[in-house]
Amino acid sequence: MVSLLEGIQAPGLRPLNILILDNVLIDAELMKQALRKGGMDFVAKRVDRNDAFAEMLESFKPDVVLADSAPSDFTLRDALDHVRRTHPEVPVLMVTNAIDEIAIVDALKDGAKNHVLKNNLQRLPAAVGRAICAEQSIHTRKGAATAPAATDAIAGGLFEPQWMHKRI
Repeated sequence: MVSLLEGIQAPGLRPLNILILDNVLIDAELMKQALRKGGMDFVAKRVDRNDAFAEMLESFKPDVVLADSAPSDFTLRDALDHVRRTHPEVPVLMVTNAIDEIAIVDALKDGAKNHVLKNNLQRLPAAVGRAICAEQSIHTRKGAATAPAATDAIAGGLFEPQWMHKRI
């Protein structure tokens, strides 16, 4: 059986680097188990403190961050702010026990890419896959938008909208 996530991997055909911000070891292990069952090839590191999170973000260079809303000294908003400020290309997904809709909506507004409940971890591989694909797509579009040939073609008027050629 071919996994739907088989093609989801980090640039350079290496396993995904997944940074888990969670103060409960067993929860992090359950996340990793769900990702393995989903067919993902990855290396995961878990942290539970602000200083360790900042250090691991720099040294481990994660492709995605999975963050609980209640680690010991670091809130989800703190994590989102830090990632957005230092590594905006790294998607952050919430993986929580809480079903506080207001907190979920606030985190999504603050930049989280998705939310998965810890009692529904079978959704996690697909959520991670979508976040990685979306980020790769954004990166590809940004690269194409800055390519000289694309800029020259647009500036030269080669790609004018169809409505400009319609007669009224």
